Amino acid sequence: MVVVRPTSGCFNCGSMNHWVRDCPTRFGGQRHSATGANAVPTGPPLLALSAPNASSSFEPVPPRSHISQSNVFSGQGYQANGRVGWWKVNQERLDACYNHYLEDRRKEAKRKEEEAAAQRLKEEEDRKSEWKRELELLELEMGARLDKKLEALGLQNKVSKSGDGELNSRDDQLSRLIKENEELKSKLRSEADRGDDNMVVRLQRELVELRQQFSGNQCESDEIFALKKEIEELRGTALIKTNFENEIAGLRKEVGLLRDSSQRAEEEVKVWKNEALRPGNKRGSVVVDTLECSNRGTSKPRWTDNVRQADKWRTEYRNLQDLQRSSDTEVAMLKERRAEAEKRRMEAELQVKQLQEQLSKLTAEGGAPRVDTEPAAGGTNLKERLEAVALRSAKKGMKATPGRVTLRSESDETRVINECFSFVEGEKKKLRTLKKAGLEPLCKEAGIKLGKVSDMVNKLAEYRAINCLGSLGKKRVGGHVCFRLNDVKDAPVCIRNNRNVVRPSRRDVVGRLRAQISSSFPDLGFKVPEVRRGDLAVCMNEVWRGDLGVCNEDEVITWTKKVEGLVRTPIDHNPGDTLVCCPVKYSEGMRQLFLDNDGFVECDESEESLLAATRAAYLERNFDRLARWDIR
Repeated sequence: MVVVRPTSGCFNCGSMNHWVRDCPTRFGGQRHSATGANAVPTGPPLLALSAPNASSSFEPVPPRSHISQSNVFSGQGYQANGRVGWWKVNQERLDACYNHYLEDRRKEAKRKEEEAAAQRLKEEEDRKSEWKRELELLELEMGARLDKKLEALGLQNKVSKSGDGELNSRDDQLSRLIKENEELKSKLRSEADRGDDNMVVRLQRELVELRQQFSGNQCESDEIFALKKEIEELRGTALIKTNFENEIAGLRKEVGLLRDSSQRAEEEVKVWKNEALRPGNKRGSVVVDTLECSNRGTSKPRWTDNVRQADKWRTEYRNLQDLQRSSDTEVAMLKERRAEAEKRRMEAELQVKQLQEQLSKLTAEGGAPRVDTEPAAGGTNLKERLEAVALRSAKKGMKATPGRVTLRSESDETRVINECFSFVEGEKKKLRTLKKAGLEPLCKEAGIKLGKVSDMVNKLAEYRAINCLGSLGKKRVGGHVCFRLNDVKDAPVCIRNNRNVVRPSRRDVVGRLRAQISSSFPDLGFKVPEVRRGDLAVCMNEVWRGDLGVCNEDEVITWTKKVEGLVRTPIDHNPGDTLVCCPVKYSEGMRQLFLDNDGFVECDESEESLLAATRAAYLERNFDRLARWDIR
């Protein structure tokens, strides 16, 4: 009987408890190389768990071969013996392996700690044994020195040593001397009966000698005490030896840090010097504020834990101040030299301009000076004559352009005419690129009658030349119109100060105020009630006066039309005056002041990003130790 295999479960053995990738018979029934969690027993199981509602007794499970083949395929899947709790058993085995792995790691870490502790203990014992060996050598050396000194004093046989190598105490010596004195006294009493005076004198002499020996022993004991004290001092020096080595290592480290800081300071000084020497730099010296602290200005001295650190920073701050002072001096000197070089350059340029003006006064036919201005000197000069002939031959074939005069003419009027002609020709070239549709708005704006394209181009070019260069009656600078309104005699007084407030041209001020109120608030979304003229009339404190001679808007508009096409700008150093100049002159001034100036650099970044980058560089170089960065 053919049965369709279900789509779920294992396709290899037909079990619904696992997938084909977890099938134990997928690789011939072999155990997994790592844990063996996916392996199944080869024989029939001995015991099987009962159903949830059955009793807790165990019953044997028949082998797989005795299962009826009719029950293999039934329902929607295979009903083979599944592995109950396989995932749980597998997870328990994996947890056991992982716990064993963690236990091994803990044992390994503990073993390493014990080995490290044993190594440290061994090193400490070796160090102590080394110190003990050094002390023994020192004691032997001091003992030898003591023996030599005692031999030099002749007290080698008189001083007895104990088992430990120490001298007898002073009490033993006193008891021995007292005993000898008593013996002598007994001898003296025994011999006193004989009445021998010589014996008494001899005994007295012996007593004096004994007293001298006792005083000598006291001196010897003092020397021994001094030697013992010296031994103790040597022991102390041996113990402090390690502290000296640590201090020397710390001093070496501090010297290295100071050397690195001095190198960084030298590099910073070089950076500042290069910045000061950069062309177009307009910045002056760097302002360094005093460090702020909590106890500034207190008269009572205070003790802190970081006195040495503060002294070190104070010394470094003084060194940096000296470096800054020297760099400022060098910068000032370099600025003076640069100013002198700039002055010499300007003088040279002025001299070149004067020479060019003198050359422009020479005639086009020859290069010799005129007879009426400079009389000829006596004699002949072959070199000057040859140069004159060369100049005359070079300028002999000069062509004359219609409408232009040579630039070497004596009059300034011809130079102005030439500049006007060149300006008109340039405007014509620009206007020819426009078509008739582009020229018509320009002609309407300038009030020019429409016609042929060539006529409109010529009229527009002349109109722009008149606006930019003006007539010959206007003041000029280098051939371009440039003057102040205060210099114009027929200009009214009201427009000479650009901060004057002109009166409106219409007398109905109340009506204008009403119209402005009515047109302003609706745009903001407010509903304003009707404004009456009587309410607004209260705002006016004076009636109309027409005899005050105050300038009105019509006069300002009239004078604005007279200088139409020219640039009108207030002057910085005198806000009340207005400068009227040609756009060419204005663009030239702006280019010289900003665009062509080396002190200005084009920057596309925002001000916040530039300040953030500068602050990061400032903090990275530890400049905040000298001066705090002002966040504002």
